[in-house]
Amino acid sequence: VIWHTQGSGKSLTMMYLVRACYHDPELRGYKIVFITDRRDLQEQLNETSKSVGFTVNVAQNIEHLKSLLSTNTPDLVMGIVHKFQERELKKAFPVLNESEKILVMIDEAHRTQYKLLGANLRKALPNSIKIAFTGTPIEKTELTFGEYIDKYTIKQALEDGVTVEIVYEGRAHDADLINEDELDKKFIDVFHLADSEDKKILNKYTWKAYLEHEKVIRHKAKDMVDHYVKHVFPNRFKAQVVAASRLAAIRYKHALEEALKDKIIQLEKENFPREDIELLKRLRVEAIISGSANDPPEWKEYTDPDKHEIIIKSFKLPFDKTDESGVIGDVGIIVVQSMLLTGFDAPIEQVMYLDNVIKEHNLLQAIARVNRIYKGKSCGFVVDYVGVIKHLREALSVYAEEDIEEIESVVKNKAKSLDELKFVSNEIDNFFDKYEVENWREKNEECVDLLADEEIRDEFISLIRRFNRAMDAVLPDPEALKYVKDLKILNFIKQSASNRYRDEKLSLKDASRKIREIVEEYLISKGINPKIPPTPLLDEKFIQEIN
Repeated sequence: VIWHTQGSGKSLTMMYLVRACYHDPELRGYKIVFITDRRDLQEQLNETSKSVGFTVNVAQNIEHLKSLLSTNTPDLVMGIVHKFQERELKKAFPVLNESEKILVMIDEAHRTQYKLLGANLRKALPNSIKIAFTGTPIEKTELTFGEYIDKYTIKQALEDGVTVEIVYEGRAHDADLINEDELDKKFIDVFHLADSEDKKILNKYTWKAYLEHEKVIRHKAKDMVDHYVKHVFPNRFKAQVVAASRLAAIRYKHALEEALKDKIIQLEKENFPREDIELLKRLRVEAIISGSANDPPEWKEYTDPDKHEIIIKSFKLPFDKTDESGVIGDVGIIVVQSMLLTGFDAPIEQVMYLDNVIKEHNLLQAIARVNRIYKGKSCGFVVDYVGVIKHLREALSVYAEEDIEEIESVVKNKAKSLDELKFVSNEIDNFFDKYEVENWREKNEECVDLLADEEIRDEFISLIRRFNRAMDAVLPDPEALKYVKDLKILNFIKQSASNRYRDEKLSLKDASRKIREIVEEYLISKGINPKIPPTPLLDEKFIQEIN
């Protein structure tokens, strides 16, 4: 088993292994088989597999898979695990190849390897070597595949900068339940009710119908839009909403659109930046759900796979970008029920609004949607409307205690973000004390002089990046306001040092848009425009830069 944290490049690890095999005289003669459980994962791996050396063959159907696996050709075969079955129920899946020179690499091995399909795979290739790759192992993983070859943990990925931390926030409060005995106790944590009206609704419905209720959805949709506009949209990131059912997902799409219209009217009265308002007017909310034969006709637009593909492309693009096929990145909020919760890779997504009970490894898979790195992204947000965080320790119960502590340390409560801001602020004070700069807030020039030493400069850069990220995670919470003055002064020192020492690491480029907007206005008032880089007088582009 290889446990490779979600979002930290598992498919790349698989490809490096394939390439290493190709360049090894003995292993070059092996047939390598990639097994995934979804078409989009297969497409992702196929895209990543270019230039690995082996010929790549993608199985198009069950018979094609059998044909590819029956040969001893040293190639790379890709197949979806669902092809390991016969169309005729009474027919047993055959043994396809008894060679020992077959390496089977199974992606997302926590899902489909423990029932009929997994048994058929083992029967088909009985003597093959099997390596299970997973970002969220379950108890059966180790029992089935053996011990871990290697672990690349969540904390390691965070420290290496290949993922960002996840900030958790619960947006509902506890309330007494009416007719509690009638409810399914497994879902008791769903009922974190906001007001007495919600309790009346609960009295009449099951937990699922409660989460589908239009009034409840409208109430939460308004809160989601408020949170999105304050915390996420300023940096131009995007959002995913997880609903309790397909019906709830459709209702959420309409409720979010209405809430967004109301929010824009409110922002226009508050003199919100015109550029932001115009972009919000163009922002699209879309729903993506699976379809079935008995769906109402009006659901077809939400279940169309071709439309799904365009929506996903748009969601992954920045708002101001258009791809080569003409798709515009105007989808800002995407609503799902079960689709796009595992294996979906959209680094531009910063927040997941959870309004469905998700448990076990599915919970870890889901929240990992927001941990991908992206320029200016300090953290990912999980905003919980049903209390799923209570299931986190249960989801982690299959891991060793030290692994649990690691994961829980990465999924931080929002209150811990403020603690981090206070801590880094104190570290900055200690930094200047260490180098005997007294009252650094008043002695900006002395601070810039101090940064002439490159080692000291690198120490300062690291602290400022942490401070900026912590501010980005907390703003616009009023608790962050007391640190705004320090934010401006520190970045003024940073930009002044950048201009003096011509050190690109000191620029504001690595700060989020939210932070830059606060800082740039202050810098310009102090005589520095960070948008204009220092340009030597004799540079041939001097006039162009000045213009």
